[in-house]
Order: sequence, then C-alpha cells, then structure tokens
Amino acid sequence: LVNQWGEGVGVENIEMGTDIVITSPANGLITIASHSPITGIIITDISGKVIANEGNIGNEYQLYCHPGIYIVKATTKTSTLTKKIAVK
Repeated sequence: LVNQWGEGVGVENIEMGTDIVITSPANGLITIASHSPITGIIITDISGKVIANEGNIGNEYQLYCHPGIYIVKATTKTSTLTKKIAVK
C-alpha cells in the first residue's frame, strides 16, 4: 500500500488465499479491509480481554488501540485471517 506522498504504508500481512488485509498500526489505528464484506471481527489484547467483537460490518473496519499486543481475527464468507499485531 502507498500513501498520497508515494511512501510505503506497512502491511502486517496479506495472506495468500485470503482477501483480508490487516494494516500495521503506526499510530494506534488498526485497519482491517477486504474486497468481500467482513462478516466478523474479534480483537483481543494479549491477556485475552475482548476489545472489539463486531459482525457484518462492510468492507473496512478501523479501531484505535493503546500500545500493546493484540490478536486480530477477521472473517469473510470465503476466508479467515488471524494475526498478532503490535501497536506502538
């Protein structure tokens, strides 16, 4: 991904076989996007506390998080992606 100034924007993972992208949170903003409608998102902190649990949210979801380690699970009708994200 590239921002408006032509600089690369970090991507935590673009998994082969999935249409889900989870961006790296440089400013505490976790962004999850997909070409397919996202049917569910669960974000937990490293202790297992649920930070967000949303369903049927469209093609993009954003959430500001405090610094820490988070587990992000996003699901569409055709794929699921679970990743560990470090917010700095």
